[in-house]
Amino acid sequence: MPFRQTIAKFLTRAGYEVVEAENGQLGLRAFEQSKFDAIVTDIIMPDIEGLELIRTVRSIDPNIPVVAMSGGGRVSGMQPLKVAKILGASAVLYKPFERAQLLEAMAAALGRAPAA
Repeated sequence: MPFRQTIAKFLTRAGYEVVEAENGQLGLRAFEQSKFDAIVTDIIMPDIEGLELIRTVRSIDPNIPVVAMSGGGRVSGMQPLKVAKILGASAVLYKPFERAQLLEAMAAALGRAPAA
C-alpha cells in the first residue's frame, strides 16, 4: 500500500475527511477547487514537490494549516523540513513516524485536542 494511502487510512479512522492526491500537481489542483481545513504533504513528490506546494498554497491562503513530512530530500544546505517550517508549515514529521505523531501534528495544526 502506498504511504499516501496509509496516511489517508490513519486520518480517516481518526475521523478526518480525506482527499488524496497522488502527486503535488494534483494536490494543488484539488486545493484550488475545494475548501480544505488542512493540508498534509510529503516533501518529495512528482511534478510539484512539497516545498513548492507549501509556497503556492500559502500565497493563496496564508492561514491554512500545513503538515509536512519527509524522510530526506534533495534540498541543498538546509534540511527540507526546516525549509518547510520557514515557508509556513504548521507542523513537520520526520519519517518514519508513529500514527500518534501524525494525529498530534494534525490536532496541533488545527488547534484541536489530539484524536484517539
